[in-house]
Amino acid sequence: MPFGYLPASVPHTLQGLAPGAAGVNQTLKAMVKFARAGQHSMPVISLARAIIHKALPMNGSARAPGAQMTALQHFVRDCVRYVRDPVGREMVQTPERTLQIGTGDCDDKAVLLASLLGSVGFVTRFAALGIRSDLPTHVLVETRIGTRWVPCETIVAGVEPGWYPANVTRRMVAYV
Repeated sequence: MPFGYLPASVPHTLQGLAPGAAGVNQTLKAMVKFARAGQHSMPVISLARAIIHKALPMNGSARAPGAQMTALQHFVRDCVRYVRDPVGREMVQTPERTLQIGTGDCDDKAVLLASLLGSVGFVTRFAALGIRSDLPTHVLVETRIGTRWVPCETIVAGVEPGWYPANVTRRMVAYV
């Protein structure tokens, strides 16, 4: 799916955020704000439906929540290129901006996935993870399927929903 299809007038708010623990909380708050707005955005809603339509057959299996979640996770994982933030600066961008430029880091890709999932009825949350660290340095989306929260990684090539990184020593959660 090509990027740059959004008109230039689409807002693309980027926020510089504080480093350290205060920045993690600030980042999660910005992510929740952008994901909540994104799940009601017509470009995001239209894209989510197009991804599901293209990825899944026109039969009962297309209605399966797990199949829809997987199609959306694969799109963000495989079609949005991972690019880190500028040195010494934590930034979060809207899902529309991530789609417009086709790049983002883990928080940008997580905001996009949470927005896509939310736009088709999934409940989501962000899990900020410290991997062998007291300070979270990575974030992924978790979505509820029935009574279970399923992690959805967006930056590790080839991983499926349900994959979770090893050696997580700190975890902070923010509900969308």
